[in-house]
Amino acid sequence: MAYSDTHFRIGAVSQAVAISGTSAQSATLSADCVVVRIVSTTDCFVSVGASPTAVADTTMFLPAYTVDYIKVSPGQKIAGIYLAASGTLYITEMSS
Repeated sequence: MAYSDTHFRIGAVSQAVAISGTSAQSATLSADCVVVRIVSTTDCFVSVGASPTAVADTTMFLPAYTVDYIKVSPGQKIAGIYLAASGTLYITEMSS
């Protein structure tokens, strides 16, 4: 099993979510997922929750091509919305 530099195991599940001017949700995260690694091809805003809605200027800003790690709970989803241009939000599940 591969490990990241944060000492979490890189899970078998990765998702690519197309983001646009309307909030888009990922699929539900796996039961053993405790952290996600996210990166986007465009400046965007993200939100985490059971049924999250990303809102421009009020949820967490993620600059393009910036890797971030977010603690999550099993069963949650990640939502994204772009700042100005369409792109892809990549989500990699990680476990302890």
